[in-house]
This record gives sequence, C-alpha cells and structure tokens, in this order.
Amino acid sequence: ELKIFTPAVMLPITATDRPFNFDLFYAANRKGEKDKPKQNILEWFVGFAEGDGSWQAHERGTCAFIVTQSTEDLVLLQYIRSNLGFGRIIQQSSHCHRFVVQDKVGLSLITHIISGNIVFPTRTLIFQPFRVNTLLTSKRLSPITPITKKVIPTLSDARLSGYTDAEGRVS
Repeated sequence: ELKIFTPAVMLPITATDRPFNFDLFYAANRKGEKDKPKQNILEWFVGFAEGDGSWQAHERGTCAFIVTQSTEDLVLLQYIRSNLGFGRIIQQSSHCHRFVVQDKVGLSLITHIISGNIVFPTRTLIFQPFRVNTLLTSKRLSPITPITKKVIPTLSDARLSGYTDAEGRVS
C-alpha cells in the first residue's frame, strides 16, 4: 500500500486489476447517450491528461484543468473539446493554445473522468480533488469522493495511446 500525501490528508493508494471506470462521469454528464464520449476516448484522454494535463489551484479559491499544446497541434485540443463537450480553447500566444476547464460543472466532470483512473502515483499528487471540492461545495454542488483504487493499464485499453500522444516525440 502506497500513501500519497496531499496538503489535507494522506490517502492510501491501492493498485488493483480493475478496468478503467467512468460510471460516475456518465451519470453526471447530462448529454444524451449518443453524445457522450465512448470508453476508449475517455481512456485515451486519461493517458493524455497524465502526460500533458495540469491542475492549477489559485489563492483566490478557484482552480482550473489545463492542457497546453503548440498551435500546430490545435486540432488535438479541438478533438478533446468536441469529444468531451465542455471546456474552452484559448490562444495563449502566437505559438500556443490551451484547452481550459474552469467552470464548476466542467471541473466536476473532468474530476469524474480522472478520479480513480490515474496510473502514475506522481500524477495522483498533482490531481487535487480537495481543491476542486472546495470550489464545488462553495457553488452548492456535491463534493466528489476521491477513488483511491488505482487502475493497472493493459495493452487493450487506449490509455497508452493517449500518454504517448502527450509525451512521445519523434526526432
């Protein structure tokens, strides 16, 4: 059993052979069934988020989930936005764009995608559902209970592809 430290609490993290689970996301997502992203898209996104995703918590009590990419890869951010159905894309500079989730509903949904589906313990440290919960409860939304059982990825899921898309470089 591995203990992960967060500023508020120590969480025991247990690796299991369970598959990726997005049931809480599907239950919270108000889109019609045909418009909800498929399991393999969410698996890919988890891998991509582990590679290039960033959680930012601000002193003023707000937080954001951000993925930054070169303008050359803008189509990738548009793919994420269109499949998830939330978040926005902003131009950071002439060479850089960002996919940003800051609203309470979007943060709740992104948390449901990622919670319990992160593979790397170091990324679990960065993912701070406690900060997201502070924002959610202040907006009268239900807090999210962190899922502490970790997934062990396989070659049959799409996570590795997402992580490779985020971190892989061909030189």
